[in-house]
Amino acid sequence: MQAEWVILTIVVILLVSKLFSVFGTVPASDMDKMSVQDKRELISKMLEKDASKVAEQLDDKVFLDNARLAFALLLDFFVQGKKEALKGLCSNRVYDALVKEIDDRQEKQQKLDFCLVAINSAEILSKEVSKKNIKMTISFVSEQMNVLRDKDGNVLEGDPIFVGKVKDTLIFECDKNKGMAWIVSAIKSEAIHA
Repeated sequence: MQAEWVILTIVVILLVSKLFSVFGTVPASDMDKMSVQDKRELISKMLEKDASKVAEQLDDKVFLDNARLAFALLLDFFVQGKKEALKGLCSNRVYDALVKEIDDRQEKQQKLDFCLVAINSAEILSKEVSKKNIKMTISFVSEQMNVLRDKDGNVLEGDPIFVGKVKDTLIFECDKNKGMAWIVSAIKSEAIHA
């Protein structure tokens, strides 16, 4: 389990490093010193910058770099059960669904072992810009290891040595009248079978 978190941390740091090379905001070496709250606020600020640019034909690559980071952090917060960190990143409907799953795991004393091995691709499926809001639908294909265990460590779902491909589709949305902050308003996940 320790090795999986190390891999996830490396993936996140690499993404952050690439992202910050574009924005020049915070060195990647400082990320491990940041609290969950600081990371959440940083993502919000960066996505807010993107929102204002989308209205002016934002470079899709820049948006995708930020979306990759938000996707990785969203998964990390969900797996760790950090409900407060999720709150600012999601719509109420998505937040309630994620919290329900977290609470269900905790009530049953289950543990989710998770490792985001790689994000193989990120693609903008649609971009809608209106006077009131902006909506971007992004498809991520990633390699993940997911194992649900009971309180005694027995495997309930998944395989601790199998890394599977997963397609996650997220809708990022922002209200131009509310400070241009992005939230995830929908999530759909499906396994990719070879």
